[in-house]
Amino acid sequence: MRYIHFIIVFNGGGVSFLKNMCSMLCACLLLASLCGCRTAAQHRNAADKAAAGIVDEYQQKALGTNIAFSIERPSTILRNRLIVEQGLPISTNLYADMPEGAVPAMQSPLPLSLSDMLTVAARNSREYQSAKEKVFESALALDLSRDSYRNTFSAIFSSGVNSSDVDGETTETASHDGSVGMTRALQSGASFSTRIAVDLVNLLTGDKSSSLGLLADATISIPLLRGAGKSIAREPLTQAERNVVYAIWRLERFKKDFAVEVTESSLAVLRSIEEVKNTEGTYERLQSTSARSERLGEAGRLDNIQVNQAKQNELRAKNQLVSVKQSLESSIDGLKVTLGLPVDARIQLDSAELTALADKLSGSLEADNGALNEDAVARLVEVALAGRLDMRISMHQLEDAERQVLIAKDDLRANIKLKGGASVKEADSDGDDDSSSTKIEYTGLLEIDLPWEKSRERTQYRKSLITLEEAKRSVEAREDGVKASVRESVRRRQRALEAYRIQLQARSLAERRVKSVNLFQEAGRATVRDAIEAEESLLSAQNATLSALVSCQVSTLQLLQALELLEVDSDLKINDNIGEGGLSLPTAKDKDG
Repeated sequence: MRYIHFIIVFNGGGVSFLKNMCSMLCACLLLASLCGCRTAAQHRNAADKAAAGIVDEYQQKALGTNIAFSIERPSTILRNRLIVEQGLPISTNLYADMPEGAVPAMQSPLPLSLSDMLTVAARNSREYQSAKEKVFESALALDLSRDSYRNTFSAIFSSGVNSSDVDGETTETASHDGSVGMTRALQSGASFSTRIAVDLVNLLTGDKSSSLGLLADATISIPLLRGAGKSIAREPLTQAERNVVYAIWRLERFKKDFAVEVTESSLAVLRSIEEVKNTEGTYERLQSTSARSERLGEAGRLDNIQVNQAKQNELRAKNQLVSVKQSLESSIDGLKVTLGLPVDARIQLDSAELTALADKLSGSLEADNGALNEDAVARLVEVALAGRLDMRISMHQLEDAERQVLIAKDDLRANIKLKGGASVKEADSDGDDDSSSTKIEYTGLLEIDLPWEKSRERTQYRKSLITLEEAKRSVEAREDGVKASVRESVRRRQRALEAYRIQLQARSLAERRVKSVNLFQEAGRATVRDAIEAEESLLSAQNATLSALVSCQVSTLQLLQALELLEVDSDLKINDNIGEGGLSLPTAKDKDG
């Protein structure tokens, strides 16, 4: 049963009265225990089960597959473990104490690869958790909408004892009655309800001085004009179903965007680590240049101006090294925030992954020059328009707006309802005997509410038309946005690939220049200025090559995301479709197939 109400009334006094009261209270408590009231934990489990079933059902409808989904965060998430095991300060103890030995101890600092960082973000990021919870909330809302069309049972039991004392005579009477009912709303707009009521005292004692207290009735209401029809009546349920699909699509878009964001932030930190190494190498070489200049100056082979210039650039390189190290620390702090880790946690990253990425990209540079003509770009635009989930949401929201216009138009019509009912009850016979008779009554009603005053409905109808036009403009804007994002992503990737090719050549040239200048300087055929400029050019080329390498990878992922071709699992692991032969960009025909 959905609802059970108890009403207990006590009047009067006396020992017998107290006995009746106690026995009746015990009976009510026994009945309540038999009904098996659920605990809060049981209600939560029931809600979780219902929402999980809805998410699985609509993942299949929205994505054509089922992806592991849960909003429960384990107590052993990395953030908690870092706080406990590294002894990090916190403002308040929000984290449950983990059982000792529940998980193996971590290394400190914690080593993280690029793949590890994606998994860490999936399990610790607050933004990702919030995005999943929105899907769960939409599933709960759908379950609540479905509840409106389920059978709803109710039960009310009342019990009363009355004790009166008249002329020294004590009279006690008891009354116990109850009713059980069921209501059901149909998706066609009709509603049905039934109820059975009984006077338990008369029924159990067989007292024929009054009616036996049995009553049963049923009513039905059927809309004939306004609110009639499945498309109108089930609109709240329809919208709730579509909201679940929208939430799933938005989560998929968020996962891909977030995976690209984490990858970009991670690669930026790895690039900064390499930039620190490059700056350290430049500083060491400038130290050697400065020391060599001092020796040449002491030997009279180099004037003081060049000696001082070499020393000044050594100090400038040292200051630059301090600056890039602090910039690296800031980048690592920002990455920790993105991953959902404490900012003061100690982690260790390996920039060797950039070398592996460079090796992977070098195998595809000649096969993939990134150049696409207008026809190829147009085909990619078709792929994006057909597959982009945000485009689908806009198109479906246009359909929602069209339905709202029909519903607002329906509200302008007259409200005509056909109502019917039947009741059965037992009544006393008119004779002196104790017999009773069953009485059946039928009722019929045609309720008409003429549409004379419809100011509110008229206003709502006009607003729905405006909303429809806004939805159409939103689709147009989204379509243009998709086209612009694809075209810009193609240009960005072409620019990144070409820049990487150029920077590889520039770095190679700068490395040969440094070697040549050092040899010439030892032979006295190059100045300190030549050595300094060569070192500055090498450092600039090294860092520019790193930036171009990162841009190639990020721009490729962004292009795949713009085309809705990026594959990301629940742990944000990316399948970027990049092989030795370069990035394969399908045509619209391939996508449709």
